[in-house]
Amino acid sequence: MFLAKVQRYSSAVRTLRAHHRSGVQFNLDACNRVRRIADLFIGCALLGLTGPLMLLVVIALKFESHSAVLERQNCIAAGGRRFQMLKFRTRRDPDTAPSGLGDHSTALGVFLRLTHIEALPMLINVLRGDVSIIDPNRRSPSFLD
Repeated sequence: MFLAKVQRYSSAVRTLRAHHRSGVQFNLDACNRVRRIADLFIGCALLGLTGPLMLLVVIALKFESHSAVLERQNCIAAGGRRFQMLKFRTRRDPDTAPSGLGDHSTALGVFLRLTHIEALPMLINVLRGDVSIIDPNRRSPSFLD
């Protein structure tokens, strides 16, 4: 039921964008406010549902190695504002990795990437307003530099 509401909301935003591209006028500020309110509601709900899983991942990452649990990736938000996208760490520190291995992925990191659990900390970016659940258009700063 919850996912059906998210899909309905997503299709409504796509419809509004299609109308905007075709020249139909609507209040873009109102659309952005509705999107932000929906992002806050959906983000809080998902963070509450996935919180225990995220806690288990943090504990597992700390047992695996004692380095940082989160990775920060520099991205560009709407309007050109830079922010740091949060993800769970899935790779070893290149300084501490065995020299013979070309891939620095950890065993837990491979699992996190396959299941997309590594992206759960992005919900914090959603609550901050850096990205949207409906339209998470983020760009690497290298595209603009």
